[in-house]
Amino acid sequence: MSTRTMRKTKASARFLAFPMLLAAVLAVFCLLPRALANRNLQLSIGLAVTALLVFAWLLRRRVIASGRGLTMEFLPKRVHYVQLVMHSCLYAYWGWYWREVYGYVPLILAQIVFAYALDMLVCWSRRDKWILGFGPIPIILSTNLFLWFKDD
Repeated sequence: MSTRTMRKTKASARFLAFPMLLAAVLAVFCLLPRALANRNLQLSIGLAVTALLVFAWLLRRRVIASGRGLTMEFLPKRVHYVQLVMHSCLYAYWGWYWREVYGYVPLILAQIVFAYALDMLVCWSRRDKWILGFGPIPIILSTNLFLWFKDD
């Protein structure tokens, strides 16, 4: 392996620290009072963290073995951040009149963290570039707007 390829591979392996960091952030959600009160919720979050870490570890091995160079690009799309603002306004308004909505905010944030980590890993497993944007957020917010998940 040439020096240039080794540098590119090491930099790519460092990029894979991002989904691992997000997995660690997701693990912190296990310490929330709501998760501590519900064993199934703790187990669900723990299994999601484990799956992300295993996926990241396998992808890291594959990237190092192949000498691929991973990259990321920030490309916000107007339609995504407009939906983000509109959904946030809806949740704020709804929560003002029904306080239980605010109790679900940590769980929605956990879903967003998981979606970004999974998006990174899937994109990098299929191609060398991950495009960072606001795409996962409107999907999660609109799904939770119409369908409240049970904690577990």
